Amino acid sequence: MSAAIGSVLSNARTATATSSNGLAYMWEMLHIASSMRAPIIMELVCRSISGPLNIHNDHSDAMGMKDTGWIMLFSKNNQDVYDNTIIGTMIAENSNVLLPIAICQDGFITSHSIENIEILEDDEVTKLVGKYNNDVNLLDKENPVTVGPLDLPTHLFEHKRLQVEALANAKKVFKSKGISGKPTNTVAVDNISLDIFKGETLALVGESGSGKTTLGKGILNIETLTSGSIYVEGKEKSILEMSKKEQQEVYSKMQIIFQDPYSSLNPRLSALDIVMEPLFKENKEEAKKKALDILEFVGISNEDALKLSNTFSGGQRQRIGIARAVVTRPDFILCDEPTSALDASTQAQVINLLKDLQKEFNLTYLFISHNLGVVEYIADRIAVMYRGKLVELGTTEQIINNAQHPYTKRLLNSTPIMNPSKARKMFEEFEVSDEDFTITEKEKLEEIEEGHFVLK
Repeated sequence: MSAAIGSVLSNARTATATSSNGLAYMWEMLHIASSMRAPIIMELVCRSISGPLNIHNDHSDAMGMKDTGWIMLFSKNNQDVYDNTIIGTMIAENSNVLLPIAICQDGFITSHSIENIEILEDDEVTKLVGKYNNDVNLLDKENPVTVGPLDLPTHLFEHKRLQVEALANAKKVFKSKGISGKPTNTVAVDNISLDIFKGETLALVGESGSGKTTLGKGILNIETLTSGSIYVEGKEKSILEMSKKEQQEVYSKMQIIFQDPYSSLNPRLSALDIVMEPLFKENKEEAKKKALDILEFVGISNEDALKLSNTFSGGQRQRIGIARAVVTRPDFILCDEPTSALDASTQAQVINLLKDLQKEFNLTYLFISHNLGVVEYIADRIAVMYRGKLVELGTTEQIINNAQHPYTKRLLNSTPIMNPSKARKMFEEFEVSDEDFTITEKEKLEEIEEGHFVLK
């Protein structure tokens, strides 16, 4: 909050966000922000301050904030959050107000649900809120103002130096080419470059923190890429180089199936409403028919389609999430660990469903998982990631039966295997440690057989 105050009093329009204990840590500064008439916009995801931490109907953080001098706007859904942010900015920066505003939203309903919202064009928003121009400007050399102590402890400067050094040494994320398109010649950046061919399932596997989810969400622009290129269907221009309209056209043919079926569905909506959401531009009756048809395909009857999503089991909820992704007839679907929150029998059902849908609609999957035992049954090819790098790439048979990189062998070693004799053999063959796969900058992918690449 100190940084936000400094920012807004330096004549920069400033917004921040927090929840629960994060708000508690800035308690003293909340009073200072309002007393200094600093028009900060803060998104407050309302949750419990007291333990145990939870995301349910405890708004004690917001209730504790009500006497700090902040204006508080409460939002009932995601559209309200967006609208209140714009309205709040206009109120906060009004010369007769100049107060910070908290955009309060329920810690479960808004932050854990996916809804379509109407978003204004940038120039419309700019026209509404106008240009921010605070009378007090800490950076005005003609009228300098100081807030807080000038003499800072030495260790604070050392900490800042270490931050700058770490950022300077940070590595680029990736380049990726050929999503759902024809094979192309690719240029790897930081040892990551991928083609995903039309109608195939490419599995991206690795432990938590390997970078697989960042790569997948970067392709769909859910996470902003720091560098790289993404080419679709042989187009000469990268998605990142396209206009906003061109990007929208490309992304309209892409969908995602989320990891957690319990948090990815709006509990206030029926299964039918959830699946109809992506079809909001279509005729309502036609959209309803499409939604009911795909729900029936995934195993949800017309009668059950009218039930609220929170009445379904985890496996049924994931089927609804899959139906929502498929109803728009996309070309490409990112499956972000879609089975990790399910039991073994339900996992198998979901995998079979995904294979049926792929065959029916000629879908292309990027299947993200940490479990080689799962991807073995769905993937055509497997890409193994370790600490942000691609260490092995090949067909499923090549990876499962002839793994070459020590890290891939360790993943196989840790995969649950039903056949005890096979398990013993793998443990004997693939016994490795972290020391066996330290990666250096000089290593690069080499093709050891057709279609099988290993980092060496």
